Amino acid sequence: MKRFFCLLVCTVLLLSLFGCSGAKRASGSAQQTGNGEVPSLAAPATDLLASGSGGAETEPSTSHHAPSADPTETEAVTTGTPSTEATTDAPETAAPTDAPETAAPTEKPETAAPTEAPTQSTATEPNALEDNLEALRKQIEAQDAICGVIFLGFTDTDAPAFEAGTDAWTSFLKDSDYRDLQFLQEIPDDHVVDAGGTEVYCLIPLSDRTVKDVTGAVMDEDGILTPGGPVLFEDYGNAPFILRCNVSDIVSNVVVTIMTEDAVLMWEPCLSLEDNHVVVPSEGGLLNLTPAN
Repeated sequence: MKRFFCLLVCTVLLLSLFGCSGAKRASGSAQQTGNGEVPSLAAPATDLLASGSGGAETEPSTSHHAPSADPTETEAVTTGTPSTEATTDAPETAAPTDAPETAAPTEKPETAAPTEAPTQSTATEPNALEDNLEALRKQIEAQDAICGVIFLGFTDTDAPAFEAGTDAWTSFLKDSDYRDLQFLQEIPDDHVVDAGGTEVYCLIPLSDRTVKDVTGAVMDEDGILTPGGPVLFEDYGNAPFILRCNVSDIVSNVVVTIMTEDAVLMWEPCLSLEDNHVVVPSEGGLLNLTPAN
């Protein structure tokens, strides 16, 4: 029993000595390093006990020294909590590619409202033709002409002749576009000339000192029409007169002569084969008063 007690006392003393010497060694190591490194752990107390007691077996003592500051150790050593390795980042998921844009449906082109078809005028009045001889003569004078002409329309070749005492001329006028013109209705029978044909004209001399005549046309050796036939009409003054002529649409069958104190006009009545407008002499003297269709 005494022997056990002695061993216990020795053990307590050795432990006390070991604690003091360990503290000194730790302080000296800290001063020697001077760089903040933590000294390595002291040798276990069991080694010292073995060397001082002749190999007596004791329980190892736990050292209270500060752990080594190994740079590889993590901060978890000082805090006492195990370090958690950073998890590797999850692979980024590629953003889904944008769905192809769907083209906006094109707007249906607006359909233009159908334009109304122009209505044809049912009026039979000629355009821009005054029912006034004085106004018409002013137009003739303004164009430096000595006579004006209006194409009144076509008649049949076999239609009754425009002869005095018959209603052939008045019947034609009633069916024409010019039936409402008062001065045409007032033309006397002796100023209606019929040379045979399908074309009907009205001629309006400017001056009251005008000699006018209508003579049958004759074609000479050079193909020129000359007034070589019978005289069909002859008058003096500026009273308008009616002329029916031209069996052929290529060659006139009459020559009209209008003569004043200052000028002489000779005209073979003729229509354009293109659009039926009145063909007048290029040198002037005759004004076409026919309204445009």
